[in-house]
Amino acid sequence: MLVKRQIRRKFGEIPPEVETQIEQLSLEKLDILGEEIFDLATIAGLENWLVNNG
Repeated sequence: MLVKRQIRRKFGEIPPEVETQIEQLSLEKLDILGEEIFDLATIAGLENWLVNNG
């Protein structure tokens, strides 16, 4: 999955619980996350995004 590869490239290994949340996103949310990833500075920021948008 492209989004997971982008996240790994930016932050390194993805925690399993975060990976599960990403896999459960709709295609629309995955598309949005694909753009948002450029604005997220930390894995914690990604986790917050998932809580608010997942």
